[in-house]
Amino acid sequence: METKIWYQVKPADFDTEQRLSEIKDLGVEGLYVDWEISQNQQAKAKKMGFELVYTDPALNCNITKAIKKHMIDHQMSAQELVTLLNQEKDGLKNNLTSILGQDLQSLYQELALIILVAQNPVIPNELLADDHSQDWDKVAALLELKAKNKDLFADRNLKITVTENGLIEVILSGNKTITAYFNTSLDALGFNSQADVIQNYLVGQLLPKGIVIKVE
Repeated sequence: METKIWYQVKPADFDTEQRLSEIKDLGVEGLYVDWEISQNQQAKAKKMGFELVYTDPALNCNITKAIKKHMIDHQMSAQELVTLLNQEKDGLKNNLTSILGQDLQSLYQELALIILVAQNPVIPNELLADDHSQDWDKVAALLELKAKNKDLFADRNLKITVTENGLIEVILSGNKTITAYFNTSLDALGFNSQADVIQNYLVGQLLPKGIVIKVE
């Protein structure tokens, strides 16, 4: 099954062609538009090869609500979230994006989880600052990982569990194996790993909002 990267575009993204080009260079293939877009803006997007979808991204579906409820509000356990994700695997084939309005580390952790488990992830525009910043580089690292392993993501041999020390573990296996760990607790947890993508890892500990992703 085909997998695509989407972006929740905003009007300011059309101010310069360079901005759209930078978004394209991230590996984005389609734009979600949830505002009144002009014919000129549509033409610009299509000229650059973007597919356009005129709808609100899946911000409020049960899956993204549950991710927020666990990762941000801490009102759902890691095991409850993992159980839901395993029960709703068909729903993971749909377009999913993070809930808006959190700090960037939380958004990035949510996005990393969604990029790994969802067939068609949508990047929230809040993660891409108006100036090309470190946030771009962090998103680019996730999208590069997905682009380099498209066959693996398309095969959907996905396993989601909770480890003994409370980390959410995501494994995608096929010709390669992607293994990811997410610390969604409020405490630092002991963990040792070499990683391709990393956030909040320090001296054998995965800190709150921490991520470790390895491709082997």
